[in-house]
Amino acid sequence: MSGKGRVIIADDHGLFRQGLRQLLEGEGYVVAAEAMSGDEALSAVAANPGCVLLLDIGMPGMSGLDVMLEMRSEPATRDIPILFLTSVDDEATVVKGLRGAEDYMVKPFKAQELEVRVYNILQRAAEIRDEEAKGAPLERLPLKVGGDTFLLPLGQIVFFEAAGKYCRVHTGKRGFLADYSIGDIESRLADRGFMRIHRSFVVNISHVRKVVQKTGKRMTIVMSDDAQTQLNVSDSYGPELKARLGMRV
Repeated sequence: MSGKGRVIIADDHGLFRQGLRQLLEGEGYVVAAEAMSGDEALSAVAANPGCVLLLDIGMPGMSGLDVMLEMRSEPATRDIPILFLTSVDDEATVVKGLRGAEDYMVKPFKAQELEVRVYNILQRAAEIRDEEAKGAPLERLPLKVGGDTFLLPLGQIVFFEAAGKYCRVHTGKRGFLADYSIGDIESRLADRGFMRIHRSFVVNISHVRKVVQKTGKRMTIVMSDDAQTQLNVSDSYGPELKARLGMRV
């Protein structure tokens, strides 16, 4: 793969930035800017639209999560894709990151996997820009299966399940692997009736059949597919899900 696009690296460790630059430039990417703090990262994305931001969480000053929130609050930067590259892997932080970023990788990671994820994020961003330019809302999701591309109506999709750097799409009767990360799906379908309920699941709200309240705040939902699949809801997503379903929070 070569000539895939432009990236910004934001990390306070110089040797890591240097190694990442060499890796990506060796694959044909352009490193448009580097940043060693949150403030520098915001300046870099403002000056370099059309890039994907590779963002660390633990940096001097603003954290990576703060940078993400600031970017998503500004019209000029809210659509710039973010890939977190960090050593922080606790579930609460991962969930926070995935609410605003396209993907999340924990250091150390495999070079080939990183390259594929960066490539996929840039491809998805380009497709979204093309759709927005056409002025038509997304009603069908393009899914590559082998050498073919199927256009699956959104209403037929019950839920998505993370499967490494890909995800599994579940309809009423079957599931199949698709060339999207779960983060891609969340950002792509957030305003189309879908919601993330767990680091591994994005569901079609209209296909939630039943909510089971367990001990404390724990929740499980039952989907409307033939198998009536039960999915656990992370505590941090519970209140939003209840609100989306019209339940008392």
